[in-house]
Amino acid sequence: MDARARLDETDTPAGPVVRLKERLTYEVGPLFAFFIANAIGGIFVGTAIFMVATVLALVANLARERRIPTAPVASTVLILIFGGLSLAYAEPWIIMVRPTIMNLFYALALLGGLAAGRIVLRIVLKESLVLDTERAWRVLTWRAVAFLALLAGLNEITWRFFSVDVWVAFKVFAVLPLNVAFIAAQAPFVRRHRVRL
Repeated sequence: MDARARLDETDTPAGPVVRLKERLTYEVGPLFAFFIANAIGGIFVGTAIFMVATVLALVANLARERRIPTAPVASTVLILIFGGLSLAYAEPWIIMVRPTIMNLFYALALLGGLAAGRIVLRIVLKESLVLDTERAWRVLTWRAVAFLALLAGLNEITWRFFSVDVWVAFKVFAVLPLNVAFIAAQAPFVRRHRVRL
């Protein structure tokens, strides 16, 4: 969820929650580079290309936005760490388990915030989204936690029980559409509770 989503009266259904175009430009390029490189050279070539493409996408976003986006930077760091370990030890499962760990980390961060009386999602989205009640933020947070847990579970099932190529295809052709669907599904709720900036 991008903290720099800009809201106006002509938002698309996904607009109230994230700037979809930014997310697509950051994620789609590296994912397709990963898919193509994996098909040509295997998972380790794909991983190396994925790491390079992710860094390039982050740099491009930094140049365009002139700010440091927290979530993409954290994701890039994790990709470099897990990808580097996967290449160093020649173990594909290391890069394959990264989405599970990342999604569970974000889910636990949101839950930890709730337990501590802080709405982490409100902090992340403070520049782009204001909801009218504390309850609305809590509902949106619980939905995000459930979705992140779902993604973690699907990733675990896919990498543990299917081939590397199936996992790569799942990551490229299923995860991003699932994200878009989740964001779009939240649009009616956000519109009901959104305070215009």
